[in-house]
Amino acid sequence: MLENKADIHIHTTYSDGLMTPEAVVEYAATETQLSAIAITDHDTIAGAVAARRYWQCNQRDLSHLDIIIGSEITSRDGDIVGLFLKEDVPAGLSAAETVRAIHAQSGLAIAVHPYSFLLPTIVKGVGGHIHAVDFDGLETRNGTPTEFLSNYFTQRINRRRGLPEVGGSDAHYLPTVGRTYTLFPGRTGADLRHALERGEVKAGGQVYSWLTLVQVAALSVLGYTATAEPSRVRSLV
Repeated sequence: MLENKADIHIHTTYSDGLMTPEAVVEYAATETQLSAIAITDHDTIAGAVAARRYWQCNQRDLSHLDIIIGSEITSRDGDIVGLFLKEDVPAGLSAAETVRAIHAQSGLAIAVHPYSFLLPTIVKGVGGHIHAVDFDGLETRNGTPTEFLSNYFTQRINRRRGLPEVGGSDAHYLPTVGRTYTLFPGRTGADLRHALERGEVKAGGQVYSWLTLVQVAALSVLGYTATAEPSRVRSLV
């Protein structure tokens, strides 16, 4: 039985997101039905570490949410999310080398937006490498509107590959956190890990609107950042 939701693809100000890690934790805990999140900033676990530190300092209010240390790693073959990481994985390795580096620290490797094609210079997936590399999961539902068709294509391709299918918002803006998610049995990050390893996960949620994407671009130009002030977080909903 798939009981809970996790958003395992979120960016913060530690890379190109418009919200601090603390704001993401507050928002996920108070404004969504997520039970676990992974902060996956580009080529660094620092944002995830900051989120987990904030979560640990506010356990009384945030204990119903779990935080997973992650990163979206820029391999030379395409982007790969590492989950349950202990240290940074270098950018620029091949897809196979990146996955081996993730596994070497007992992490799990997810091929995210693998067949992205609308913005190839910005959003790059590993494409056909999913058939040759030992990935632990495949993002068949990415929340970015540019991925609407590639999500469908990835799911069809995976009928042959058979990897566990996950969803992630790829959020860079608070209101998109949790719009797309992974369903799994259990509640914690450890439960999600076990579900991924057993293939007991399912991609869920919706792609957000193009209007939201335009809004994100405009706010980025204006230098907007959401902080963990509760009133500020709620005002964005």
